[in-house]
Amino acid sequence: MWRPADKIARILRRRVGDQGTLRVVVPDFAKSAGTLLALGADIIVMSDSSELGPIDPQIISRDAEDRPVQRPAHTYVDAYDALAAKISDPRSYEGGKNADAEKQLLKSFDPAHLNLCRQLIVRSRQLAEALLKQGMLQDGTYTKVAGDLTDNDRWHSDHGAVIDSQDAQAMGLHVEPLNPNSGLWQAYWRLYCEQRLALVDGVRKLFESDYASLPFS
Repeated sequence: MWRPADKIARILRRRVGDQGTLRVVVPDFAKSAGTLLALGADIIVMSDSSELGPIDPQIISRDAEDRPVQRPAHTYVDAYDALAAKISDPRSYEGGKNADAEKQLLKSFDPAHLNLCRQLIVRSRQLAEALLKQGMLQDGTYTKVAGDLTDNDRWHSDHGAVIDSQDAQAMGLHVEPLNPNSGLWQAYWRLYCEQRLALVDGVRKLFESDYASLPFS
């Protein structure tokens, strides 16, 4: 999900050039990869209906009935680390508690899967830093902001957590807040709604130019 966001951000950045300003308009929500794409801009245009989300890498795993499910990579790593820390602490089993079951549970964690999750978490932060560095935060604050957006302790692996325009500004992102009743925002919102209606069947694709939006099946 990140590769397309990274590629689109790079293409847009080259198109705009060093002298131009790249704006990303968020009419509704931009989560995870959408947030990453927004980070590649110079300015994020937002209003009352707009929201970003934490950068929370997801990975396909299996549930108890062996069905594929999409879960945050953080949850797998955090569960392993918490269990490993408990087993390594002798005080956890005072009073006759049985450690064998939990030790066996620790062995059930897939090392390859665990390593992949750790790599995804690191990669997501590096990509956020790179996009911010080449865009809106060339002043050197990109490391802190990327850390905030990928901080699992802050977001608790809540993929749908809301970061509104005020939160984004407080975090250090360059946001252009628009009044929802302004003519410019109303034009953005109308275009967004018409695009959503054009793609309602989930089959069509939308091709954009500087003067028209064309849906194709």
